[in-house]
Amino acid sequence: MTREQFDALVARLDQRLGKRPGRLKAELVLFALTAFALMFAWAGLLLLVAGFLIFLAFTMEWKDSPGFFFAMGIACFFLVLAGRAFFTLMIRMEAPNGHRLTKGEAPELFALVEEVRSQLQCRSFHEVLLSPDFNASACYRPRLGFLGWARNSLVLGLPLLECLSVEQVKSIIAHEFTHMAGGHSAFSAWIYRQRQIWAGLIVKMDERAASRGRSFFVNKLFLRIVRWFWPRFHARAFLLSRTDEYEADRNAAKVAGVEPAGQALWRIGAFGERLSEDFWQELWQEAAGSSTPPHDGLSRMTVALSKAPDAEKAVRWKERCCMELTGHLDTHPALPDRLKSLGLPVRDFALAPFPVAASPAAAPVLLGASLPVLRETIQSHWEKNVLAMWKERHAVASNRQGQLQRMEVHTEGPLSDSPEVLWERASLLLEVNGDAAAEPLLRQLLALKPEHHHAALQLGRILLKRGAGEGESLLRKLLDTEEVFMVSGEMLTQHYVRSGQEQQRRELQGTLDRLEKQYQEASREESSIRASDEFSAEGLADCDLSGLQEALRSAGATQAWLARKVIKSAPSRRVFILVVTTKRGWTDRGASTRDEALARNLARTVVLPGRFLVIHPSSALSGVAKAVQRKGHKLECSSV
Repeated sequence: MTREQFDALVARLDQRLGKRPGRLKAELVLFALTAFALMFAWAGLLLLVAGFLIFLAFTMEWKDSPGFFFAMGIACFFLVLAGRAFFTLMIRMEAPNGHRLTKGEAPELFALVEEVRSQLQCRSFHEVLLSPDFNASACYRPRLGFLGWARNSLVLGLPLLECLSVEQVKSIIAHEFTHMAGGHSAFSAWIYRQRQIWAGLIVKMDERAASRGRSFFVNKLFLRIVRWFWPRFHARAFLLSRTDEYEADRNAAKVAGVEPAGQALWRIGAFGERLSEDFWQELWQEAAGSSTPPHDGLSRMTVALSKAPDAEKAVRWKERCCMELTGHLDTHPALPDRLKSLGLPVRDFALAPFPVAASPAAAPVLLGASLPVLRETIQSHWEKNVLAMWKERHAVASNRQGQLQRMEVHTEGPLSDSPEVLWERASLLLEVNGDAAAEPLLRQLLALKPEHHHAALQLGRILLKRGAGEGESLLRKLLDTEEVFMVSGEMLTQHYVRSGQEQQRRELQGTLDRLEKQYQEASREESSIRASDEFSAEGLADCDLSGLQEALRSAGATQAWLARKVIKSAPSRRVFILVVTTKRGWTDRGASTRDEALARNLARTVVLPGRFLVIHPSSALSGVAKAVQRKGHKLECSSV
């Protein structure tokens, strides 16, 4: 199913089931149970085969013969396969990360949680955790896999409590209670696991089909069933997740009020933009000079969000928040849609100043005298979480800085402005000093070599992040380049979603579907060589024919032909066929062996600007060799 078809499917389901969550959940359960039935049927078949083999091994007179051990070995193999099929159904979810709070540490917070619980008339969470994330969530962790017996956790990020008011935090707690009380967490965890199982299955089946080139009828039939099932299940799962979010937002507004609920959503969205583009990038740049994360990382975040940002950045971040579209792959609706569902006009938020951390914030009120100790504890959690990645970044940055210093010393004169050197320096600067340091070099490189696709991709990404139209133009040009079309397409898709350009997003999805299909077909053409293929002596201008002819003479070839296979789906792809022979006489029976050795030797030593195959006329591809001899370019191999 293409992206356009999937978009159309989600739109139809939204129109039919968007306001009927019960019917949507029933259809999703039916799809999920069908998936379970298929998995259990497969595991049962494997167990049946294993049991039959064990029965044969013990009932037949094989106990003292090799047949007994052979049957038992095959039976064990089928038992292992059945076990693997069964354990894929187990929902394994990691425990949430954070510090488990007690009522003694935060009595005001627990009182607020109890107040919300009583208003919603639902059961309570088993535990409340304080985490270093700028987020809040309701975590459902089944201890017996799909059999249940779950532990529900309310996870509140300390940075969130430091930046929102008590009423705004109250709305967030009500939101998360709705997920837990409404069974959203349990059902979503179950559905999430099913999506993982089937997504992994379809990827593996596609990889096997691609590697083998052909499949048995049963495999093709099963793959066809999975490809029909997966997008329909996937679309309903995403739609239900968004429906759950709207319901949780409505309950948050009922408990805390519409205004606090809307302000909480707005602040989380706006602060998220600021943190991802500004704060975190600057903080992680420090890994270049230090092997350990800073001991005040989270407190710096609170200070940064307490101050108004640069005016230009503030306008850009507000525009993104107010114009973002709800994509068909988003489990959470976009911020404008969530505000509209609460009856709040998005325009009012767009015209207001960019938000800063609330004063007074919820953290001092809800955590009280325990706040200083909890700040240190959560800071330690954050440092522990990022330590491995920080050390890795530091090691990479130190290595890159050394490379940059060596380049400055050894690269002088005209060579310093060559495209190769400029790209290497720009790549190093991107990793060590960030986008701003590398941008001038990327521009200089593209002025010298406009067709440098990777430089254009990086510059387009940098400019697009700033909202510059030049970035969009650069990335759109790269859609015609097979090597980077998918990456540039994903960047543009995200840009159109975040800037509210629905028509452009739809058109781009159609283009990406067409290109992906075209290049897949080209890969299939490229992977097989037949005598019926179209070969041509044209398109050899990039080949060093004189050097090739010298290599052929040195290897002992007496005749050779070179042709290019025409890839109809992607004419720019280059696949060459080189046919070689050695000197032979009328009764020379060893000529074929010498030709085979020559072809193997040349396949290791010849250099051509693309994929190539070296064959000889007596090989299994003799029909291809004859076609190349007829249509290809004959090379001069004889010594002068």
